[in-house]
Amino acid sequence: MRLRIGITVALGCLAAGPTVCAHENVIILGDSITAGVSYLSLSDDSARESWANRVLAALGEPPDLPRLESPAPADFARLARDGWGFDAWRFVASALPWVLDRDSRFVAGEPRSIVAVPGETVHEALTQSSHDPGVGSTASILGPLLLPEGLTAIETAEASARDLDWAILWLGANDLLSAFRLVGTASPPTPDQFARDYEELARRLGALLAPGTPPSHLLLGTLPDVTEVPIWRPLPPGARDEHGEPFETGSVASAFLVHFRDDRFERGREAFAPADVAAVRELVREYDVRIRAIADRLGATVVDFGALLKELAREPEWDAIDSPWFSPDLLHPSPRTHAAIAARVLDVMGEVGSPALAGTTPPVPVRPDPTAAEASRRFALMRTAMLGTGAYSFPPRPAVRLSVDVGGRLDDGRD
Repeated sequence: MRLRIGITVALGCLAAGPTVCAHENVIILGDSITAGVSYLSLSDDSARESWANRVLAALGEPPDLPRLESPAPADFARLARDGWGFDAWRFVASALPWVLDRDSRFVAGEPRSIVAVPGETVHEALTQSSHDPGVGSTASILGPLLLPEGLTAIETAEASARDLDWAILWLGANDLLSAFRLVGTASPPTPDQFARDYEELARRLGALLAPGTPPSHLLLGTLPDVTEVPIWRPLPPGARDEHGEPFETGSVASAFLVHFRDDRFERGREAFAPADVAAVRELVREYDVRIRAIADRLGATVVDFGALLKELAREPEWDAIDSPWFSPDLLHPSPRTHAAIAARVLDVMGEVGSPALAGTTPPVPVRPDPTAAEASRRFALMRTAMLGTGAYSFPPRPAVRLSVDVGGRLDDGRD
């Protein structure tokens, strides 16, 4: 049976409008998935479609937006649609404002319902302030815009939220993705290191609940299996590593590398053997075991996002190169998947303490199919964007292939 996709909303909000809905205050701490990143960029428009803002709407709360009228760090969707010129001037014009503008959109203490810094790991949510470049991931670009001056993510939550009805923590995907060199210079913490930082975050977030609120109103999310997102693609036949050795059958690399690379891949940085993938899957299991143990100790409630995404993975076209379940970066959710995530969160909230919550299926935005030119540009854009955010290193012997249609297509000249 196909999974019903929808978002649970309060019956009162449906029947009589949000003005009579029983408002419930919430703080949500997360990363790019919670923030609403799409196409490797964040804007007010993309944030409105996030699972977190869908939850706020269901609880009768106004949206909490990042105050980014144009996408940061660049408008990749528009560049893919319109092209960026032979000399790439449109790309530069799109990114330049975020190079020059480093001022936070927020001040300490103002009300926040969503504190989510794209690229941030669990440890960084405790330690990375707006002044700290951290591991050089996307968090170093967007953190100064989203965090008040000098505050970390958890400090921002503590300064802005008190006497809450709910607190939600969903962090850790970047800790896993760091094994694939997608998060700056970060590497995965051991399960015990992860647990120490995660438990501190959970305890501090739970302390923001109103006196008398059951500890079960602290929701902790399990982690997605990041090896199953469609960004990972099999290596081309005959692919070899930097020493000329063939890769094992079942080795993978990013779709945005495979698209440009015919032969050579750097082992353990650009391409990953089955044993590497299996090690990340084991980390997913180990981290989730510890999240569940922390929930037991704190009396918190687990939201099994990992199970949800496995259900969705059975849906048609989940792992297609143009999957409707993912944004064009093949890593972050599409509005359809955000709706499913929000529905699961609200179902759990209904089971724990808000029986009035019930299910419905409001429409999910329909995206027009990309043109052939747009689809072609997308691969060059995503490759370039990931280079710029530190996800990949520049190749040792770069070459540039120019195209009037694509603009600038990066390759490594190693074939």
